[in-house]
Amino acid sequence: MPVKVAAVLRTNLPSKSIPKDFLNRLSDALVKQFHADIQDVSAEMQADVLMVRGGSCAPMATMQLYHNDDRVDNNSKHDYAKNLAVFLCHQIKVPVDRILVLFHDTRKCT
Repeated sequence: MPVKVAAVLRTNLPSKSIPKDFLNRLSDALVKQFHADIQDVSAEMQADVLMVRGGSCAPMATMQLYHNDDRVDNNSKHDYAKNLAVFLCHQIKVPVDRILVLFHDTRKCT
């Protein structure tokens, strides 16, 4: 079964601060990280979202990551999350400690 990945990224950054080719770069990063075919990867970004974490509205982001990849488990997901957070930090300039990545294994969804 091919690996399929869908990412929904929300941030409180203004949309004008997001690089124009960011979604293409994110899609490419997901292809590499999950060894997926480009046609099996989708990405969505929502900017200007009202968000607070730890009582602060400083720049932050959350990523909901839907996948069917056997390699993502309770042990490996921390490395996947760290890699994605570092990528987001470099691309959209949100500090790593203000990025939350949540995994949803679609094989377990009903």
